[in-house]
Amino acid sequence: MAYRQEEYTSLWTLPVKLPHAGYYYHMQTEMWKIAGSDLLKSGLTAALAAILVAIANMATQQGFDLFAVDWKALANLVLNVGISAFIADIARRFSTDKQGRLFGKI
Repeated sequence: MAYRQEEYTSLWTLPVKLPHAGYYYHMQTEMWKIAGSDLLKSGLTAALAAILVAIANMATQQGFDLFAVDWKALANLVLNVGISAFIADIARRFSTDKQGRLFGKI
């Protein structure tokens, strides 16, 4: 749904100005190209995914004792998730156009 720049909405009774419809498109790079900002965004996505997996892994253990956590296995899991998330996000950014369509069609 596209909004004009002058349209407003309220978020819990606070007036919030919505960005114009072209705002998202200016943040995207061209298809089949990677910019430095894409690498930073993918790195941030990978870091957040790894942090969430680490928290979920520690929280779901029996007893939830920080001193009983297998830190080597957790570090291995976090590293694998971080690398996988980074590669997946770079692949998505590499294969989408400025409108966010996969291969320019979907």
